[in-house]
Amino acid sequence: MISIITPIKGRVVLFKQTYDSVVAQNNGNWEWIIVDDGSLEGDFCEIAGVCQSDRRITYIRRDNNGQGASYCRNFGVKMSSCDWVVFLDADDLLDNCFVANRLKDINNISDVDFIVYRSLIFHEKPGDSDLLWNDFTKENDLDRFMKVDTPWQTSGVLWRKDFFNKIGCFDSRCKNWQDWEIHVRALALRPNYVKINRDIDLFYRKSELSDISTKNTNKDFLSDRIGMIDRIIPILKQNGQMTSQRKYYLAKLLFSTEVILQQAQPGINIGEQVIEKYRLVNNMELSMWKWYIKSLHNRKLSKIKNLFKKFVDKVVLLLRHDHFMETKTNFLNVKYQQ
Repeated sequence: MISIITPIKGRVVLFKQTYDSVVAQNNGNWEWIIVDDGSLEGDFCEIAGVCQSDRRITYIRRDNNGQGASYCRNFGVKMSSCDWVVFLDADDLLDNCFVANRLKDINNISDVDFIVYRSLIFHEKPGDSDLLWNDFTKENDLDRFMKVDTPWQTSGVLWRKDFFNKIGCFDSRCKNWQDWEIHVRALALRPNYVKINRDIDLFYRKSELSDISTKNTNKDFLSDRIGMIDRIIPILKQNGQMTSQRKYYLAKLLFSTEVILQQAQPGINIGEQVIEKYRLVNNMELSMWKWYIKSLHNRKLSKIKNLFKKFVDKVVLLLRHDHFMETKTNFLNVKYQQ
């Protein structure tokens, strides 16, 4: 059997569609643990009414020791009774062969810590988009995460529960990018995993109705992201996963986050501090990047900011074979071909 873990807070209409896709599975060897993250009482009762029709579903409120999707996912894992767990958001959908496919892989693949699958984007119903979340390539997956070219999304991973607990579960301190954080942390441990390239059986909803997250421009979210990267770097170093190129990717991520953060709170430089703390780039690069930050709010410098940006881009391209402040990725830009 596998455990399906879902955090939920309201959004009853979308949840009912997710419910229909789970109970329609053609293999019944699953349990579904749904953890409520503080829905209004009316929504809670309506969701409970939907769930009570199937004894394989456990719907429960989280305790008061934490909150948020990550906390609820970890809470659900503690309640699960299966050796394998998958995280399903309350607005995403499954093909009716989803469970059967994963149980088949569990039986055929031995000694793996997790198995990864692709996801197809949809807006209102599966098939109304031909875009994948992303596709698998020959490039190192950890490098792709460093570049924020995330190869898979949260529901695309089937975790062996022992390994999930070994890496410390989701970091419930993170306000955003929790999926990025846990996959980087997992890959840092050099796990044994496989990627399955079969026809799509998992559908990720991307629409205004399903979008409940902040647009990632909130200063608290941005500051939190920098703090998260600060915590990730020692883990990468301890496991021998911090290459020169990855230092640069992380510095670039910190810098681009701080550029956005400066718009909300001028003068803040916590990203720069992390770059300096771990010596992620050389002194010349750091000086150029700091000068660019300074130019954002200095009227005397703003006139030549764009010219300087082009200069920095030329230097970074020469040193790193990469473009300053720009990252070319496949994320949300790959068409699905059966």
